[in-house]
Amino acid sequence: MFEKSDMATKEADTAKAAWSCRVCLNNEVDVTIVPCGHVLCRRCSSAVSRCPFCRIQVSRIMRIFRP
Repeated sequence: MFEKSDMATKEADTAKAAWSCRVCLNNEVDVTIVPCGHVLCRRCSSAVSRCPFCRIQVSRIMRIFRP
């Protein structure tokens, strides 16, 4: 019984981590950088002119929505 509960908790934590901003590790991702497609939160995106992951010049920031 406890194994299923632990497994469900682990899966929920994994899903939440997948949507966490990799820059601040605090907020959920909600924007993507054009042209590279990397994702981060709006707050972190407002402070960059280059992608923090691949260093490509940001031409546009697009809002994304979770399914």
